[in-house]
Amino acid sequence: MPRTPSESSADKPNPVWYQSYFAAVLERNRSRALIRIERARSAIEARLLELRSRSDNSPREIQDLKSAMIYLRLLFDTWGGKARACYGTKHGTKQRYTAMRF
Repeated sequence: MPRTPSESSADKPNPVWYQSYFAAVLERNRSRALIRIERARSAIEARLLELRSRSDNSPREIQDLKSAMIYLRLLFDTWGGKARACYGTKHGTKQRYTAMRF
């Protein structure tokens, strides 16, 4: 599991991508897990894009982001997200969630 980004500075809160990632890892309900995995993947991709555009990016955080994506893929496959679609609700409407791109 990727290191907690705040290990080096205990006073800083965890970044959004890590909070999303951690929520996905801890989720025990299949439908909610697949949704949380997608949210975490999106947050990680956004952070990677942000870091690539900066000259002072952190190689350690980039490695943590890549590791988190690997774990999310394993988690996604474990929940059966690749072979099946799941149904979830968002704002009161039924939506179908299918295999995600990793």
